[in-house]
Amino acid sequence: VVPARPGGNHGLFQDLPVLELNDFSKNRTRGEYVQEMRRYLQSEAFHKLDLNAGWDRLFLRYWRRLILKTAKRDTDILTDPETGREYYQGFRYTVRRERIIGVPPEYED
Repeated sequence: VVPARPGGNHGLFQDLPVLELNDFSKNRTRGEYVQEMRRYLQSEAFHKLDLNAGWDRLFLRYWRRLILKTAKRDTDILTDPETGREYYQGFRYTVRRERIIGVPPEYED
């Protein structure tokens, strides 16, 4: 049960069994909340939910893939052939620094 936002939740709860209440700040009894939840569970919107699609949205893997695909970096998603675990290539961006004279090579970046 979450408050409904005037501008919407931008798909944050898509395919998830979330009850959004427009009058969330209204004082309610426990029984009124239970009644709202029962009404939602019996609604057509709940019965048409694809809970498998919503389940993936609960994990970091989904959001990491979405961000990389949106940034057109889905080629940076790597899969370990032995374990099947998924990784992504990260890059470290820094400002180019002039070489400092007298620094031993083992202490350089």
